[in-house]
Amino acid sequence: MLQSSKLHPDFSKIPRFLFWDTNFDEIDWKNKYVAVIKRVFERGDEEAKIEIEKFYGKELIKSVLNSKSTKPMHLHINK
Repeated sequence: MLQSSKLHPDFSKIPRFLFWDTNFDEIDWKNKYVAVIKRVFERGDEEAKIEIEKFYGKELIKSVLNSKSTKPMHLHINK
């Protein structure tokens, strides 16, 4: 599932305001990957997207972003 063996992505590259509705320090990065990926690709900047891509891997991100529940959303995917 995760490409990285780390417990979380590099926090210096993920703006905390992206997760305004939750306690950033308590995010379960492994189990909440769908919500994290959707949020970062919906509202994050390029640096955040690149970091999430490094952490989760391109294949998992493609799978999440191409799921039926994500299709109606307009997401900005790195090319």
